[in-house]
Amino acid sequence: MTDQSVSVMPDVATPRERRISARIHAFVDAYVLTLNSARAARVAGYAPKASAVRGAELLRRPDVQQAIKMRQAELARRYAVEVENTIATLAAMAFFDPLDFFDDNGRLRNLGDVPLRARMALSGFKVRRVVVDKSAPPEEIIEIRFLDRGTNVERLMKHLGLFEKDNRQDKPDAIAELLAYVAAHGAPLAVRPSS
Repeated sequence: MTDQSVSVMPDVATPRERRISARIHAFVDAYVLTLNSARAARVAGYAPKASAVRGAELLRRPDVQQAIKMRQAELARRYAVEVENTIATLAAMAFFDPLDFFDDNGRLRNLGDVPLRARMALSGFKVRRVVVDKSAPPEEIIEIRFLDRGTNVERLMKHLGLFEKDNRQDKPDAIAELLAYVAAHGAPLAVRPSS
């Protein structure tokens, strides 16, 4: 008879180490969701007053950075998030045509008849029924809300690297240079008297 026993390594982590590990795991999950380190720290159980500091500290840790990258890669694989479909979605939200929601007579289309690229830009809608005449059926007032086009154009531009840095950041600011020169040399500014 052969020995079929399995050797199990004992859990050497202390309760404190397990708590810290659980908090870091919770922080990583919350950070991937929100991209806000202070909010992620609060979700992970750190004190609200210290959440900004704790979040920033955690983001500087190489093991946390690696865990965030791994979690993001896992989610990208799971939901088939790729550069092409991300850019296509951002483009649809940025460049939709509101007229796609209306038919040729200016009436609101059924939502199923609105093209997907336009529906992707839909933030929400509200239907109100207003009684104008008690003898007539109530009138419907439909309010359509769209995602912010400017925000989505900006996201698309960032994703495509169209403004890695603001162009003015690379050029020296003439006023800042002048003030630095005056501060360094103590020279008074020459002012031409008006005539």
